[in-house]
Amino acid sequence: NGPGDTVLSMLPLAHMFGMAFEFIYPIAGGCTIYFLGKTPTPQILMKGLADVKPYLVLTVPLVVEKIFKNAVIPTISKQPVKFLMSNPITRGLVAKKIREKLLAFFGGNMRVLILGGAALNQDIEKIMQQIKMPYTVGYGMTECAPLIGYHEWKTFKKGSCGTIVDRMEIKIDSANPEKISGEILVKGDNVMMGYYKNEEATKATFTEDGQWLRTGDMGTIDKDGNIFIKGR
Repeated sequence: NGPGDTVLSMLPLAHMFGMAFEFIYPIAGGCTIYFLGKTPTPQILMKGLADVKPYLVLTVPLVVEKIFKNAVIPTISKQPVKFLMSNPITRGLVAKKIREKLLAFFGGNMRVLILGGAALNQDIEKIMQQIKMPYTVGYGMTECAPLIGYHEWKTFKKGSCGTIVDRMEIKIDSANPEKISGEILVKGDNVMMGYYKNEEATKATFTEDGQWLRTGDMGTIDKDGNIFIKGR
């Protein structure tokens, strides 16, 4: 990001996700930030995106899933689009047209769509991969300020929530972290020291040796370091 880029802030700044990536990060790069002062209904969101034309959009999967279910899936389920998408010769051209329409919905200037806060519907993600949508899914929590997992969209692995970020370590509390899910444990420079004036909660959130934060999330990690959330 840099001077001339714009961001539409729609996440609550009381939450670390919104504060870090819709305020601190854009300001550090010299971006112009516009604040969405109303509840992001589809109409308000569409107008805001059209007016601001953000280079970066951060949102929760539910917003994207609604867009796909209302606009994309009905289109690609009909003939002749369905046939053209199944044909290797015409698939690329049709996917490009769909991608361009989606990018136009986000203001026409979006270079990356970052999703977080919940799991992305697998059927929707499959379509996003087919049309080469520039998206990625991150993973984090306020106690980690907030990022734990992230990966650049061009090499992001479908179904994952990225790889461990710099200055952090991760391990899965499982006998076989690649095959058997276990609690995700993390440590690093961006992990909190503890809850303010709440030693009991702090103690319960860290392992007995005090070294690893217990995320409360269950997951696996593959040989390339991609993190897969499996539940709570």
